[in-house]
Amino acid sequence: MNAVATKARIALKNILFATDFSPAAEAALPYAIGLAKQYGAKVHGLHVRFPATYPIVGPEAMPQVIEAAEAQAKFEAQQVHEMLATVPHEVTVTEGELWPTLNEIVSQQKTDLIVMGTHGRTGLSRALLGSVAEETFRKATCPVLTVRPQVSQNTERRLAMKEIVFATDFSPESLAALPLAVSLAQEHLSNLTPLNITGKSEAGELVHAEQYKESTLRRLQSLVPAGAEL
Repeated sequence: MNAVATKARIALKNILFATDFSPAAEAALPYAIGLAKQYGAKVHGLHVRFPATYPIVGPEAMPQVIEAAEAQAKFEAQQVHEMLATVPHEVTVTEGELWPTLNEIVSQQKTDLIVMGTHGRTGLSRALLGSVAEETFRKATCPVLTVRPQVSQNTERRLAMKEIVFATDFSPESLAALPLAVSLAQEHLSNLTPLNITGKSEAGELVHAEQYKESTLRRLQSLVPAGAEL
């Protein structure tokens, strides 16, 4: 296993912040703003509304119903503008399904990072396992930062990133995150801890996980480039 090549500082030019105005989304907001300030990035604030269902009214009342929906969209857009007032930003409020809209914006805006909460009004009941967060995590073509509502709001300390854990099972999927971990550690002069967890040995197994401890440690150490000064 070859060490990842040492790279220049990580570049975050476009950050996508998705919100449904829930407490979970609010928990992720300071991280979107903090990272934007650290890297001089622009934040694209996104709120996707469920497709409107209009009540059964006569034709004469429909203009008022549509006007009320438009006014609500403008109000929500203004809320997002106020959330992101301290950083360069733009706002999109639209109707539809969240993931297809996210995916389209990521492609159009050349998004470098998605920031979102993991438990909002969209039916997410478990961190990273709810339908929207899980779909974004699995399908996004850029890194995704997910923030649980229980995460400490000491954003300044968290964004200092003095301790970074890189968890890997040595699969191509997990190693895809290695360059980002190394780059962040270099950028923040962090302590980087590569981590591999082996299962417990079962009775009757011919080869026990403990036998691979030293070779696994060497393999983990080889992941970090010698010139990285980490």
